[in-house]
Amino acid sequence: MENTNNVSSFKRFFSYLIPYKWYFIIAIIFGMIKFLLPVYVAWMFGKIISTLTDDNILIEQKYDSIILLISIGIGLSIITPVFVYFRTILSNTATQKVINDLRVDLFAHVQGLSHSFFDYHLAGSITSRIINDVSLTQVFLKQVIVQSWMHIGVVIVILSYFFTVNWRLAIFSLLLIPIQIIVMKFVGHKIKKVSIDLQEDMAQLSGLTMESISNISIVRVPSSPST
Repeated sequence: MENTNNVSSFKRFFSYLIPYKWYFIIAIIFGMIKFLLPVYVAWMFGKIISTLTDDNILIEQKYDSIILLISIGIGLSIITPVFVYFRTILSNTATQKVINDLRVDLFAHVQGLSHSFFDYHLAGSITSRIINDVSLTQVFLKQVIVQSWMHIGVVIVILSYFFTVNWRLAIFSLLLIPIQIIVMKFVGHKIKKVSIDLQEDMAQLSGLTMESISNISIVRVPSSPST
């Protein structure tokens, strides 16, 4: 039952991402280009060394190949900040749009709740849910939606290259993935529990703080003495 509710919640949440999917897709592609540059640099040095040690290649051909590889590397290094800039702009823009839509819909939902709901929930706690809890989705969008898929794409590209070079070593490198998944699942469960408890505590703290401050303005006027 809990898993069904989680799946339903994720579906509702991801429906907010659909209008801005191209923002995220282009940001992921630009991020992949940025992270693949060091891979190209490593490949370039290996190619240069193999070219220099190959006696079957003429000196002029070695020189031309090395100049071409270095020129491509320098060119990519120059344009990489451009990809980083647009990735940041696109991901931040999409994230803020999603958060804005969430806050608007959540506020409209709260406005339609019955009066009994507000009798059992502090105003500060509700405000914390609308502002603070929704702000936490910004971390989720940047780290999960953008960075995770960006890293997955980079890993797929690198593994594809590994399989073309040496499929045995590529399979051996995949043996570490199950260990990482087990560790991440264990740590992620602990982090999720701590995060939920922290959100509850912050909501209670915000509610008590807001109620305490708002009550300061309530002034009890003593009744006038009878004559």
